[in-house]
Amino acid sequence: MTFDLRHYLAVLKHRFGLFLLVAGAIIGLALTLAITLPTVYRANANLLVEPSLIPGDLAASTVRTDALEQLQIIQQRLYARGTLLDLAATLDIKAPGQIQTPDRLLRHMRDSIVLDIRSGGRGQATLVAISADATEPQQALAIANAVVSFVLTEDTAFRTEMAGQTFSFFQNEVVRLGEELDAINAAILSFMNENVDALPEGAEYRFNRQSILQERLAQIRRERTQLTEQRNRLLEVFEETGQVRVPDAVPMTLAARELQDVRAELNRNLAVFSETNPRIKLLRARVAQLEAQVEANAATVVPPTTGTTQVDVQLAELDARQEQLDEQITAVETEMAEIDAAIRATPANAIALDGLERNYENMQAQYNAAVERLSTAATGERIEVLSKGQRISVVEQAVLPRSPVSPNRILIVAGGLSLGLALGLAAVFLLEMLRDTVQRPSDLTRTFGITPLATIPYVTTGAERWRTRLFWSAAILGTLLAGFAIIIFLRGGLGAVFDIIQAIART
Repeated sequence: MTFDLRHYLAVLKHRFGLFLLVAGAIIGLALTLAITLPTVYRANANLLVEPSLIPGDLAASTVRTDALEQLQIIQQRLYARGTLLDLAATLDIKAPGQIQTPDRLLRHMRDSIVLDIRSGGRGQATLVAISADATEPQQALAIANAVVSFVLTEDTAFRTEMAGQTFSFFQNEVVRLGEELDAINAAILSFMNENVDALPEGAEYRFNRQSILQERLAQIRRERTQLTEQRNRLLEVFEETGQVRVPDAVPMTLAARELQDVRAELNRNLAVFSETNPRIKLLRARVAQLEAQVEANAATVVPPTTGTTQVDVQLAELDARQEQLDEQITAVETEMAEIDAAIRATPANAIALDGLERNYENMQAQYNAAVERLSTAATGERIEVLSKGQRISVVEQAVLPRSPVSPNRILIVAGGLSLGLALGLAAVFLLEMLRDTVQRPSDLTRTFGITPLATIPYVTTGAERWRTRLFWSAAILGTLLAGFAIIIFLRGGLGAVFDIIQAIART
């Protein structure tokens, strides 16, 4: 099958209306887009996340949020409804079209602002590219600068607030732990004051004192027995002879013997301990007490007389000494009972005191750790306040755009022209290929196997030609108007249509 150029040119001429309809519609749409699309200017700015200016091993910041995570937080805050609407109100930005609603303005702002975070990975810098689109170059520059200011302000506020909250938290912790430490200390002091006689550190003294009191009680009881025997012998002698033998010397009393023992013990302890030792002080106090008791006993001795008077005097002296010994026995037994109760209470007091001291040590450790962390938090806050930590800085400031970035009107027109011609030709030849009719002599030969002698073409009348031309003209005009309406609706919705109608009415 040979390619018949004259036949296809004839087909194109015959279907020229369809070609014009398809090509004109595409070209009309392209021209409409090239004319009606608004001019867009774009302002760009670049930011960089800089590392801390102070080495972390010397003084670390308390803000440990990753740079990428922090930028994502700032990005979400930027695209928030309230932030974008406030930014639009500040810069007096309007949405395309006559009808202004918050939702349309919000979509317009989100489409106009791009915050692109470019993280290079571990060991590489993190960059932030900011771009702002607007129909006026000054407005695009203002939006870009506003976004840059927002990012820098949010970064500073975020890091300063986090460092401040960390410092405030540990400051409150130090105060709280200090109060609890004082409360435990007061509880320990109160417990020691309430159980001063049964504390663990005095256990050895109480055992020694218990042994001394037991020995003293045994001596007093022996002396009490001796005095009773002496009184009985005195009465027996007087009853048998009627006389009494006045002793040449008064025997040494129990108090005098104990005084000698305590003085000996004091001398032995002075060889080991100093004068400020509690045991030395107790022994000296006991020596003074026994000396006073010995002097009192000596003052009560009455010189002996004769006869019955001597017996009475000696009996009275023996009775007085027995009363003193009874009183001493009562005092010693009372003190031993107190010491015994203190000794029995000492283990429980030791356990309770150990628990209080353990709580105190634990609380002291927590307090020391909190103080150390407070110092670290104060240093971290100072680093953030002085902007010496990780921060976002401007690498490339936004400048006033000199030329628009869109639309490329020449490219749109050229593309529409090329696409319109191609689709017009494709529509003509596709329709021709789908028609199963005889249109030329070769079709008769191929179909019926006959060779025609001559062919008579179809002759159209003038009215048919006019109707055909009118139909295709109306179709082309309707297609252009439909395409124009679709573009306007896609750009601005009904508001744009109303704008066009009002502009036509004014003219």
